[in-house]
Amino acid sequence: MNINRRSILFATAAVAVTTSQSALGHKQGKRVSQQELDEAIQLHGIWLADMNTGERCTFAGRDLSGLQFGILGGAPIDLNGADFAQADLSGTEADDILVHHCSFNGAKFDYSHWRQPVFAFADMRRASAKRVEWGKPDRRGSARRSPADFSHAVLRDADLTEGEYAAFSTAPRWLGHVSSGRTSRSAISWVRSTTM
Repeated sequence: MNINRRSILFATAAVAVTTSQSALGHKQGKRVSQQELDEAIQLHGIWLADMNTGERCTFAGRDLSGLQFGILGGAPIDLNGADFAQADLSGTEADDILVHHCSFNGAKFDYSHWRQPVFAFADMRRASAKRVEWGKPDRRGSARRSPADFSHAVLRDADLTEGEYAAFSTAPRWLGHVSSGRTSRSAISWVRSTTM
């Protein structure tokens, strides 16, 4: 057997890749606590102000089901650019939540209640949003009305079955990206407006 620098380098690289893949696999699907989510929201806010001091919120593949984003009725939660790809967000609650430019690719939102989410430019391909309540419908101009913003969101192959949506979009074609037949039983009230 011939041992040289090249074989040692390849062996070291193989061990490093295997270790990082097993650590990632162990972390995916892991349950997130309410405290861990609250701390991540705070660190993400610092990261948005200065990328050198905070930390980007990344919960890809993690289980956040049943958690609450921020204090209901409190200040808006800004998670611009966070990564929730393939995360379980079912049964979550939020009031004013800014999740524009976020990745929700393959995420599960089933039974979530988000009063006024801003999904502008979000990647929501293959997301499951069964029986969600996004936005709060009411008459146009009513103080009780709080629409969800789906401007330029990508919802290709998203499942929006039986959800309730009060929404507006500056790109009203977004619904066309959803797989045919998946929204047939949805109760959707759309408002074509670019202002709240």
